[in-house]
Amino acid sequence: MVFFPINIKNSHWYLGVVNARECEVHVLDSLGEGVGRVDLAETVVGLQRQINIVAKTKELKNHRWRDLQVADWPIIEKITEPMQTDGSSCGLFMINYMEYWTGTQLSDNVTQDDMKNFRLKLMAILWDSELNTRKACSDSEPDDNKGEKNSCEVEILDEPPNVLKKKNSDVVSISNTLIGEEEFISAIYNYIKSINNVNTLESFRQKLCAIMQETNTHALSIRSMPVGKQELRDEICNYIMTIDHDQALEKATIIHTRKEWVLSSKPYPIALSAKKIQGILRKDQPMDVDCFNLAVRSLAFEELQGLKRRNKSVSKHCMDLKFSIAIPCAKEGKFLLFVLDLNARIVSILDPSYDQRPLGAHMLKTQRIFEVLRFIMEVKCPGWSENAYPWDHRIPNGAQIRINREETGYFVLLFMHAWNGESLQTPICMDAYELRKHVLVNLLTFKGNQCESNMPEAIRKYLRRYISLTDRKA
Repeated sequence: MVFFPINIKNSHWYLGVVNARECEVHVLDSLGEGVGRVDLAETVVGLQRQINIVAKTKELKNHRWRDLQVADWPIIEKITEPMQTDGSSCGLFMINYMEYWTGTQLSDNVTQDDMKNFRLKLMAILWDSELNTRKACSDSEPDDNKGEKNSCEVEILDEPPNVLKKKNSDVVSISNTLIGEEEFISAIYNYIKSINNVNTLESFRQKLCAIMQETNTHALSIRSMPVGKQELRDEICNYIMTIDHDQALEKATIIHTRKEWVLSSKPYPIALSAKKIQGILRKDQPMDVDCFNLAVRSLAFEELQGLKRRNKSVSKHCMDLKFSIAIPCAKEGKFLLFVLDLNARIVSILDPSYDQRPLGAHMLKTQRIFEVLRFIMEVKCPGWSENAYPWDHRIPNGAQIRINREETGYFVLLFMHAWNGESLQTPICMDAYELRKHVLVNLLTFKGNQCESNMPEAIRKYLRRYISLTDRKA
């Protein structure tokens, strides 16, 4: 067998296996069956090219392969159901597949829970490997790759003077009097019971909420900084979910919860409050329209910058819900995506909550889009006149996920990112909550944000670290 680790746009790993005994190319993908497998097909074509070159220069007599025409072998998906439930373990699954794939099945059971331990195990394996040329180096030896710099990147600082240390973590100081944590909580409880006025109680509750929010911010600021993007996302989302008071989410007077955390003014203003941002993480809430529109704006900006770097032309347009020509559509919290191919005269309908309704159920919405499209096209192409009814209407493979209405907005965003002009190319992540976290962090790191200073400093610190990792990967 020949193993091909395949990476899709620096976002997902899966394994391709050339099985000479069966004359098949196997696909092992932790997210289950994918669409297209263009990267693997191109790799197999490259392998075929190398085999042909060798065959021309050297006669292959004693090989064991029954058929050397690898490019003609069928590509078969061997993992039909998703095994991965997070957004960062695909590479770990792939390594396990390489170890346990026998050609017909996995010799050992591999689960998402196993990946947490394997992540640490892999670190030890890499360090202890014979290929690690730095393993035997002492701390005093210079690093050849860094000139005169010491190989140890950790600098031990002297302890600052006059640092007060607690001898007992359960002891707090109030008015120079040490009392236990339980006594302190009991005192607060007794004070609350003694309040007879509703307004006084509400005022005290708001003060406690502000104190708890400040405590969360302080805890985030003194915690060790996570090293990976996944861990950073989790920390940021966990912090945001601790904001649990409605007034704290909306009022500018409460610490670190000013009304707008994200603001983009062009081409029209979109403002996201802390409450709207927190709503992204609430599984029972559909995607907010403002959050969706800003996410589309961010997606369009990122793709435009990528095209400029690669000197390529624009092959698709992302339109948000503000315009009547909008390709993504939303009604009562449900989102779906229409993709119009003007050259092939095809309307692709991507409905993540697909419920086996006939294509004609979307015809009225398609016709309305065409009515506005005719008005727009008159400016660019006078005389252009098309009707939606004669066009071929299709539901692309991979779009029928059958998810809850509340998750459709996040999957429509994923569809817009994965659409290559003809089909969905990127394997679809089935973990809706991971998608929510991705969208949230992408909104907080939006480059045109005019209200970044309204966010807590601890959050901004984590976001700067996240951006640095993203830029380094790019």
